[in-house]
Amino acid sequence: MYRVDYRRLQRRVKGVPSQSARPPTNQRLDPTQLAALELYIKRLNNISMPPLIFIWRAAAEQIRQATTPPGTILLPLGRDFFKRYIAMNSNKIRKIKQKSKDIERVVSQERDIVKDFFTKYREAIEKLSIQ
Repeated sequence: MYRVDYRRLQRRVKGVPSQSARPPTNQRLDPTQLAALELYIKRLNNISMPPLIFIWRAAAEQIRQATTPPGTILLPLGRDFFKRYIAMNSNKIRKIKQKSKDIERVVSQERDIVKDFFTKYREAIEKLSIQ
């Protein structure tokens, strides 16, 4: 009538929970580590810095290394860890398309231009004897 497998019914009668109700297995980050990672992502958002995947991964690995006892061998996070995390926490995460930067801003952030500016700044301070 309901087309439920007999073995499934037997498992429920014996008290074995369904796979969707079981706690997740093979979690690389425990709940406190995930909370720390989420706090870090919120801080990045607060300073208007986009949390890119490579930044996210480095932060997660750093949190894992900092919170595990010394001598523990840690397996790296899986390739699809963040895809699964986003799928499980889609209500917490919003994707926002990043605005393109102004050309003047990009040019002003070039290393040579910044270095020249501070060199001239130091010369002006020495010339005018400013402390």
